[in-house]
Amino acid sequence: MLEEKVAGIRLTGFVWTFAKNKATLAVSGTARDRQALIALEDSLNASGQFGSVSLPLSNLARDKDIEFQVNLTLAQTP
Repeated sequence: MLEEKVAGIRLTGFVWTFAKNKATLAVSGTARDRQALIALEDSLNASGQFGSVSLPLSNLARDKDIEFQVNLTLAQTP
């Protein structure tokens, strides 16, 4: 999923969903702080592997030790 690790991020779960030529991956984990979580989002967006990266703002409510879920949609396949 990621070419390199993002410091301060621990991934704990993955859930794949497939429907009508669309694959979605929900990734959960813990971030050391907001900066680490934002770096993860930036890294996922920069990878070019996903049609969309959705990190709910509620994930940024805490300053540190943040439990998060990010939803990734893969680019549509023919």
